[in-house]
This record gives sequence, structure tokens and C-alpha cells, in this order.
Amino acid sequence: KEEDDSDEGDMESILDQALAARLPHLRLTGHYRSRHETLIAFSNSHYYENALTTFPSASTKQSAVTLHRVDGVYAKGRGQTNAIEAQAVVNEVVRRLQGMLEGDPLLSLGIVTINSQQQRIVEDLLDEARRKNIALEKFFVATDDYDPIFVKNLESVQGDERDIIVLSLTYGPTESGGKTMSMNFGPLNKQGGERRLNVAVTRATSEILVFSSFDSGMVDLSRTQATAVAHLKNYLEFAERGPIALTEYSHANYGVDQFDSDFEQAVAMSLREKGWKIQTQVGVSKFRVDMGVVHPDHPGEYLAGIECDGATYHGSPSARDRDRVRQAILENLGWRIIRLWSTDYFQDPEYAMRKIHERLEEVLAKDRAERIAKAPEEEAARAAAREAVVSAPTREEVEVVDSPELDEAGQDIESLAEGVLSSLPAYDKDRYFKDDHRMNLSRLAKSVLELKNGITLHELTLDVAHLHGLTRTSQRQHQHLRSLIEDWAGIWEIEGEKATVWLSPDDICDEIPWRGYTAFGVERTWSELCYQEQIGVAKAALAAQPYDPVDWLFKEFQMSRRSPSTIEIFGTWVERSSVST
Repeated sequence: KEEDDSDEGDMESILDQALAARLPHLRLTGHYRSRHETLIAFSNSHYYENALTTFPSASTKQSAVTLHRVDGVYAKGRGQTNAIEAQAVVNEVVRRLQGMLEGDPLLSLGIVTINSQQQRIVEDLLDEARRKNIALEKFFVATDDYDPIFVKNLESVQGDERDIIVLSLTYGPTESGGKTMSMNFGPLNKQGGERRLNVAVTRATSEILVFSSFDSGMVDLSRTQATAVAHLKNYLEFAERGPIALTEYSHANYGVDQFDSDFEQAVAMSLREKGWKIQTQVGVSKFRVDMGVVHPDHPGEYLAGIECDGATYHGSPSARDRDRVRQAILENLGWRIIRLWSTDYFQDPEYAMRKIHERLEEVLAKDRAERIAKAPEEEAARAAAREAVVSAPTREEVEVVDSPELDEAGQDIESLAEGVLSSLPAYDKDRYFKDDHRMNLSRLAKSVLELKNGITLHELTLDVAHLHGLTRTSQRQHQHLRSLIEDWAGIWEIEGEKATVWLSPDDICDEIPWRGYTAFGVERTWSELCYQEQIGVAKAALAAQPYDPVDWLFKEFQMSRRSPSTIEIFGTWVERSSVST
């Protein structure tokens, strides 16, 4: 599931309020904390426009930022931890501390986790290590010349500083060896997440150790619009490959900045602050577009070109060349040209930039509408191509084509549904959000609940997605399906728990007796059980093994690895079931 964690708040910090009040904006240009330039290079590139003055290190090592790749597993839902990665972090910290006990230079350490859940599990494992080795206790006590180890999450580490920072990225695949993962990175998906990332990666004076259960290549920017996630991807590349990754990122996102004037530079920086990706001086000859605005949905295309009356404009031999010929040629090549006059900008820069921003939003909205309108034509062309290939359809194929429940190209659809759902009709994924498909979706959801009554809304959305040949769900699918079933379904929800859905409001109940590990013809995932069946399975565990119901739950779900976070969740189920008895 792709979750939307963006904040709705307008103001996030004192800095935001100060900027909104239009107080003078001054930025420090000297940086003295980092003893190696690579510790600040990422933030200098991404957040300070390379305006910070940094100083070279006497060390010859290429980078003080290193990646420690872990085959970790992220526990979604209420767990939201990565026990394997947490243990790897603690093992490295203990190894470093042991080295200091044996004569290595005394350095202070801090551990930063992405969320508070991972912070707690790291603290628990660190406490266990301290109990096993009492000599480590000295590193947890503050003295006049030594700062003790801390374990903090992304939201609480502001203002702290240590020689070595160990960063646990926490998120990753939900199964060992997985090659795909959710693009939900908790606080990084929220508004201002890039500031949180900046804080986390600038706490060290000597070294940063990045512990991650995923590679930069697993971060799919086509599935998220969060700026911080794009920055996280590049930070991982930076940790993997060194400073060359920053250069490549700058080229890919901004080109090599070249400005004809301070006016053009101010315009480019203002547009970037508003969230647009800008490349300057697009072209390789004297005939160039001052600024290209990268399409947010299609990074390989420009949404529009911004033309200013800079050196290129004034260098044209005639007014006709300046005002008409250039724009006509560019538009003939597919450019959408937006012009900004320097006189308008100098009279009221804020108003001028707001108008350019609004114009870009209009162009983006129009482009998206045109692409949606073209989609049926493109699908019809694809269907025609498929029909041309099929020279002699079999009887089964003819039945599929004639079936009113299936897509007209249904024989080519690969349904991912298994077990009791395998008998349900399958549809083409391109029809999911079509208006003429709404009734089909509603009927399909009702058919699923007739077979699996009382499941989470997420599981229902995933089942419907599978019947459209989709391997995962999105927040948009979730909201769309919910809007279609609200008129007839029974929906139960409470803060902190996944919503449960039934075939009708009359079916809503407080407890669902345990239906079994393969109740619907497939193995079930414990994290997908609805709140009511969690109570039912916990009662089954107490009845079968009252002396250790948590052990029974692990056996029932055939789980060999017992992470502390899962043990805690199962324990909560048991406690809840005892209260409801």
C-alpha cells in the first residue's frame, strides 16, 4: 500500500512563520562543524545552493559518509520497525565502543532513527548490550569532556552533535531479499520532510554510518512526489558512490547552472523554491531557452520554457527575431513558452513570480487533462493491435469476449487473485478509474466480501487490485474504492487501527472467531488481520496454549523469525482479547 503521510498544516516551524512575515532572510555562509567536507557536501548541494564555505580535511579518504547495507525486513502496520537493521546498528556501536576500551581514540556517538518505533527497539537492544558488558556503561555517562551516547528519532535530534552519527533508515522490503518496497518513509513524506533529512545528516563532526535495508535503486520516484524522498535517494547514492553522485544529481535536476544575469538567477531560484525543477540555458548552441521547467509527471520532458529578456534576447538582430521568430520556432518544436519581462519583475517581484507559478500550474493541469483524454484512444489502438495478432480465437477466448462482466480485451488480462477469489471476473487495469467502470468495481467489491466478509479495507482494495492485474495498491485506489462502497458496506474504524469492512452494516461485530491460516484458500499475513479477528485469533491462542499464547501465534502463522516488535504486537492482541472476554 502506498500511504499518504503528508501534513495538512500551513505552518511547520518558527522559520516558516518568520518567512511568511517577510522578515529579512539572511543565511550563514561559513561552516565549521564538519572535519571532513563530505559531511556537509550533500546539504550544501541540496539546501544551501553550494553557498557554504567549507574547508578541506587533512584526511585523504574520499568520503566520511559510508553505507552499511543490511538484509533487513521492515514491519509495516503498528510495528513500523526493522529489528534486523536495529541489531546491526547496535552491533556496530558496541564494536566501536569496545575498540575505544582497547585504546582507540575516544569519540562521541549518536544514533538517529527515522521514527520513534525504531528508536525504542534500538534503545532496548542497546540496554541489553549494556547489561551483558558493564564496561560499556562509561559511554552513557556525561562528563566535562565527553558527551554520552544518545538514541533519538528524526523529529527530536535537532540541535544535537556527536563525532560519529549512526543513521538507521528503518524502512525497506517487507520480506527478506525483497526487491520492491513502499515509498512511504514516514516523516520524510510529510511537508518539510527535506528539512528533517537535512537535520539528520548534519549532526556529525567526523563520520556518518548509514544503515539501510534498501539500495538507492529501490527508491522509485515515479511513485511519490515527496521532495525528501528524492533527496533520500540521492543521499543513498552519495553514501554508496561518494561525491560523484552529487554532481550527477545536480546535472540531472538542474543542468549546469548558467545565467545571463542576476535577474535570471533570481527567477530560477524563486521557481525552485516553489517546487519546480529548473534547468538553465537549455540547448548547445547560441540559440537557447533561458530556463526549462522539468515536467513533474514525466521527468524526461519539459513542461514549459521560461524566456527572459536577458543577453540572448538582446543579442537577437531585430525586434522581430526577438519577439516573434524565436517563440514561433520553439513552439513548433513542441515548447510551451512563458515570457517574463524584467521590468515586470523589478516593479513587483513577488507578484511577477506568483503569476509565472500560476501559469505553470495552468499548463500542467491542461497537459494532464489532455493526456487523460488521449488515454482511451491509445487504449483503443492497443486493443486493435492485439486483435490483429489474434487470427483465430479459441472457444474460451470467445466466451471471455462475450462475457458482460469482463473487459473487451479480457483474454489478455492476467489476474493475480488466488484462492476463493480466483473464480471472480478480471478486468484491465487501465479501466480502474474510468467512470463507466464504477458499477463493475462496486459489484466486484461486493463479490469479494461475499467470500471474505469482515476484512481490512486495505485487504479489500488489494484483492480488487489483483483482479485488475495490479500487484499493489495506492492511496488513490483506496479512496476511490471506499467512495463506491460507502453506500452499502458496513465500515468500522477507530484511530490507530485499519478500517474493517463487511458486506452490510448489519454484519458489523466486535469479534470475528479465528477462521484459520488458509481460510480463503491462501496463506494469510498476520499484519492484514482486521481488529476484530485479531481478538478472535488471540482467544484461540489462549485456549490452545494458555501458558504461552504468543508462541502459539508464531507457530500458527508459520513464522520462524521472532522479532521483538512482532512479539510486542502479539502480546497486545492477547491483552486486548483478555479485556474483551
